Formats: sequence, structure tokens, C-alpha cells
Amino acid sequence: MDRADIINSVKPTEEQKIFQRDYFRILLLEHDIDANGKAIDEASKKKDIIECYRLLKMAFIPYSILYDNLKHLGIYGNKDSELTSLIKQLRVNLEQMNHLRNKMSGHLDGEIIDKAIQWQPTLFSQSTVDDKTILQISYFGLRD
Repeated sequence: MDRADIINSVKPTEEQKIFQRDYFRILLLEHDIDANGKAIDEASKKKDIIECYRLLKMAFIPYSILYDNLKHLGIYGNKDSELTSLIKQLRVNLEQMNHLRNKMSGHLDGEIIDKAIQWQPTLFSQSTVDDKTILQISYFGLRD
């Protein structure tokens, strides 16, 4: 029997394919969440507030993906009342994180940027032209 025959003889069932996809999904999300946390920790040790802010925005992405995938992953705990309760609370927390992500990222559409400029007129003052705090001021303008 050659390699192709062996591979074809152990084809997973549809249920096994679902488990494999979910495992793959969880594996990647867990890694991203862990790696983002470590990167934020390193940036905070260096007291690099802009990098912390940027990384925090990036850290919301896997949580958003997890939120979107909870409907698929919820099947694994649907018979356990404690796990179901934890998943329900996780869903609420992830929804709040998604809201924070949207606030922090500021969508960068024209209306949002116009308001940020209005709220942070110092962006275009002579004193900030060569100032390294211009990014902090820009991010601060997007938060409202």
C-alpha cells in the first residue's frame, strides 16, 4: 500500500472534520491571545505607551474572532450547566471587548477623523510638528 492509499483509507468523518477545524481554530486563537499578552507586557516594561496602545488594539482581533466563533464552539459545553454559564459570561465580556476595540480603533472614516482633529487642534500647531507625542495626541483624539 502506498502513502496515498494510507491517507485515503483514514479519511475523517464529517464529525471528525468539525472537531479538527475547531481544534485548529482554538489552537490559533490561544496562541494569538497569549502572544499578544506577552508583547503588551514587554512593551509596558519598556514604558512604550504607543506600542502598548497599538498592541492592545491588535490584541482585540483574536477576541473578536473568538466571539464570532462561540456559536460553533458552544456545542462542546451545552450539556454542562456550569460551562454553559461560563460561555454565556464570556460572550458578554467578548461583546464588551468588541465595543472597546471599535472605540479604540476609531474606524478612521472621514467623520471620525474630522471630530478627532476638532477635539485635538494641537495636532496642527507648530509645537507638535517635530514632537514625538503627536501619535499619543492622535490616538487620544480618536477615543471619544
